[in-house]
Amino acid sequence: MKSSRRALKLIITAVVCLAIVFCFTGCGGGGKHWAMDPKGMTKNILQSIDFDSDMKQVKKKAVATYIDLPEPYEGYMYMGDGSHADTFGVFAFASEGDSKDAEKAVKSYLKELEDSFSRYIPEEADKVANHTYTVRKGNNVIFIVSSDEEAAEKVVLEGLYESEEDTKIEAETEDEGNKEPEKTEEPEKTDEQKEDQEQGEDKSDNEDKEDEEKTEPVSTEFSLNNYPKIDTNSKLKYIGYIGVCGRSAYEIYDYVESTASTYAKLINKTKKALGSDVNVYDMIVPLSSKITIPNKYYDEIKGSDQRKALDNLYDKLSSKVIPVNIFETMMQHRDKHIYFRTDHHWTSLGAYYAYEKWCDVSGKDAIPLKGRDTIDMGDFVGSFYTDTKATALKKHPDKLKAYLPKGNCYIWGKDSEGNTTQSDVIRDYSDSADFTKYDSFLGGDKGLVLIINKDVKDDSVCFVVKESFGNCIAPYFADHYHKVYVIDYRYFNKNIISYAKEKKATDIIFVNNIGMTRSSYLVGKLQEALTR
Repeated sequence: MKSSRRALKLIITAVVCLAIVFCFTGCGGGGKHWAMDPKGMTKNILQSIDFDSDMKQVKKKAVATYIDLPEPYEGYMYMGDGSHADTFGVFAFASEGDSKDAEKAVKSYLKELEDSFSRYIPEEADKVANHTYTVRKGNNVIFIVSSDEEAAEKVVLEGLYESEEDTKIEAETEDEGNKEPEKTEEPEKTDEQKEDQEQGEDKSDNEDKEDEEKTEPVSTEFSLNNYPKIDTNSKLKYIGYIGVCGRSAYEIYDYVESTASTYAKLINKTKKALGSDVNVYDMIVPLSSKITIPNKYYDEIKGSDQRKALDNLYDKLSSKVIPVNIFETMMQHRDKHIYFRTDHHWTSLGAYYAYEKWCDVSGKDAIPLKGRDTIDMGDFVGSFYTDTKATALKKHPDKLKAYLPKGNCYIWGKDSEGNTTQSDVIRDYSDSADFTKYDSFLGGDKGLVLIINKDVKDDSVCFVVKESFGNCIAPYFADHYHKVYVIDYRYFNKNIISYAKEKKATDIIFVNNIGMTRSSYLVGKLQEALTR
């Protein structure tokens, strides 16, 4: 009996000791906590790490476009130019639970960043996959994408320290705690003031739909029997996010409400900023996975219904934006070579049918294909083979044929010595490597390409705001304007809206593939280019 009592006393004593320890360590009574100075950490990262690009700060209210972080937090995010994947974020949260949620959001962002770059700069996608340093300690989350991994790890570990006090993050006002660590900017309206002004403008415009959040809309009845039939005896299999069926591959698309809404808001705000004197067109290009997929797999292929997604996206636009919905157009020509089989892009022929639809919407006369000069560049094997290594794609390459502008058009530029240059809008890449031949359109992805048409004598100016899908349709637009500024928002370092005003643009045509509207990275880059 005595031994039992003695054992019971020992148990009670142990429990009391544990309670005391828990009280001091878990209840704020002197326990250790991981802490850092986000501003100082950010400054050290900028000074100590050799990034491949000039790093620019993402405004705090724009961070949410890229990463869905818990609030409140104190922190900073920086990104390189669109030609490099270099990026980093330094964040301190109110609780460890929030930091765990943030870590998941960061991983999602990095995966999306990798996927986005895999489409056009594979080596940068490799950097994200293999040269990313991410750490979460306590309430803090830091991630760094840089080839200089040793420096990244060193500066982060030196900046994190154990503290006796738990860090408390209060809700911030007017971006407090997110100011530029190294320099101050010229006085301007706060983000809050700008937001209030925009909301006031929204309320005065009964036709503007930019703040509506909608689920998939009710669509008109759709029947595949109304369109050309595509047969196959091949099986459909999946390699990652790509479906492969015989000699053809298809990118899987999933609708994302949050980024779709943000995309539509950006188009609406562009129209609002430019006013009634500028026509703003929005052309969202469907992917081949819901156009040229064989009939037997049309309703079986993974992913969202692109027709309904397009309806939803266009329904979010202000009535003052001019939609160019080309889904029906592409379906009517689905049995033609309008998309590459080995690559995610559309062809010059597919872009032409979309151009015809734009002419119909804008009231312009489409210049027919007949009589246009062409360049046949031979075999082309694109991104789908790179991503899947599917033998059938390599053995049965696409053929790349380009239709040239009808007018006397050229790309204006300057060489390294400042001399004016003229180059072809579409270049002959017949002798180039198969996988580079899509670069024949405009010479590939560039921040700015200026096309001048000598046959158009007026002062007409058009802006084409695009990613790579815009490259092979821009030459068709050039037949109708004296100047066409083709802007790739991923690489353009000015404010597109201000630049359009400066150049007296009368038309702006947004051309983006529907996959872009699900990508927080790409939508974020568009937002930066429109608001910086």
